[in-house]
Amino acid sequence: MTTLRVPDATCGHCKQTVERAVGNVGGVKEAALDLESKTLVVRHDGTTSGEELLRAVAGAGYSPELVEA
Repeated sequence: MTTLRVPDATCGHCKQTVERAVGNVGGVKEAALDLESKTLVVRHDGTTSGEELLRAVAGAGYSPELVEA
């Protein structure tokens, strides 16, 4: 499991966009963004790196920060 902070995610569209972007990364099983805490929790099979997840979220137009890998 990896946790990211996405401080610039503010609405339902942001949530959908971020979860979809991360869901397209190989090995990701589930991604859930909590808009209140701005925390994205990603469950994966262990083959996915925090860097890959950061790139996916950044590629969707957001500024993620790695909290816990």
